[in-house]
Amino acid sequence: IGEASVNLVTGTLALTYRPDALRVSDIREAVEKAGYTLSDPPDTAFDKTDAADHAAARETRALRIRLWVAVLFSLPLLYLAMSHMIPGVNLPLPSMVRPHDHPLTFGLVQLALTLPVVIAGFRFYRNGFRTLLHGSPNMDSLVAIGTGSAFLYSLYAVIRIAGEDHTAANALYFESAAVVLTLVMLGKTLESAAKGRTTEAIRK
Repeated sequence: IGEASVNLVTGTLALTYRPDALRVSDIREAVEKAGYTLSDPPDTAFDKTDAADHAAARETRALRIRLWVAVLFSLPLLYLAMSHMIPGVNLPLPSMVRPHDHPLTFGLVQLALTLPVVIAGFRFYRNGFRTLLHGSPNMDSLVAIGTGSAFLYSLYAVIRIAGEDHTAANALYFESAAVVLTLVMLGKTLESAAKGRTTEAIRK
């Protein structure tokens, strides 16, 4: 490559290269290793603007949907996991999910509430572990490792509870994984919306 420049605001890559020494597939592979997706260039400047606007709108809309899914499941999970830990406050909790009375049900319900959040934030695991394996970890890698560790350790604790080790009910961290994913998704959604407004202002 002779020269390359990336504009993260408009989501564009401009570069010069020798076709006899480098193929477009090689460039696409390098971009994907960095955790991004390379689309084919539009035919005209108008197509470029329209395509970028539509792509940004779709991305923001998808982020909002995933965020709402994460919030919808994270809030009851947080209440279930933390309500009995607040000193001096006796928040109502159904007896069937109380950790001291039914620890296995307590763990399984938390697992069921966490799975939709993990699915909604699956892109963090896909991008994070992919960039980690390619030797160029990013913020997604940190989120994937942190929340993935909390989820897997909690899953192991549920298995221990099923094996009659009821003390493992105190080693559940499903809510940590879910809340961190939800907060990161909130940040990504706000970032995407702000970037869209900034891009529109720049074009104007």
